[in-house]
Amino acid sequence: MNTKDFLRLGVPLGEASRRATDFVAKFILGGGDKSRLREEIAAIVANPSAFTYDPLRGEFAKALISTPHPGPLPGRGGEGGGAQRIARPTKPKPYSTWCYQLAAYRAALGVRATCLNLIVNSVTPESPVEHVWTESEMESGLRAFMAARELWMTENDYNPAGAGCTGQSGGMVLTA
Repeated sequence: MNTKDFLRLGVPLGEASRRATDFVAKFILGGGDKSRLREEIAAIVANPSAFTYDPLRGEFAKALISTPHPGPLPGRGGEGGGAQRIARPTKPKPYSTWCYQLAAYRAALGVRATCLNLIVNSVTPESPVEHVWTESEMESGLRAFMAARELWMTENDYNPAGAGCTGQSGGMVLTA
C-alpha cells in the first residue's frame, strides 16, 4: 500500500499516514492476511476511537483522531455529536522556484518590471492571493536560476555559445 491508497481510504497525510504505514508493516510481519489490509484500514478510519487501546492498531487510530480533517467522519465528531476538528485555513505561500522563473523571464526581456504570482486555491473556493516579489527576492531568484542553469549545462555537457543564446558577458539574451 502507498500514500495514494491511504488517501483513497480516508487517511490524511502526515502523522496518520506514517502510522498507517507502521500498522501495515506490523500487520504483515505479524502474519496478518494481506488481502484484508484495505478492510482493516477502512474499519479503523471509520471508527478510530474503537481501536485506541488495540496494541496493533492503537497508534494509527490515535493519529487519525488527533489529525485535523476537512470533513466530519465517524469517530472524529461526525456522528453522535462531539467536537469536530477542522484544519485551519492558512495563507498560501508561494514557492521560491516561481520567483526564479519570473526573474529569468524579466532578465530575458531586459525590463525592470514588478513581478507577482496570483495564487488560486484549486480545492477550496476562496479569493485569489497576490504575492508581489521584492527586488531583493528577484535578484536572489535570478542568481538561483543562473546557478541552476549553469549546473544543468554542466551536467548535460551543453554550451549554448555557438547557438546565439548567450551575450558577451555570458548572460541571457532574448533572440528572435
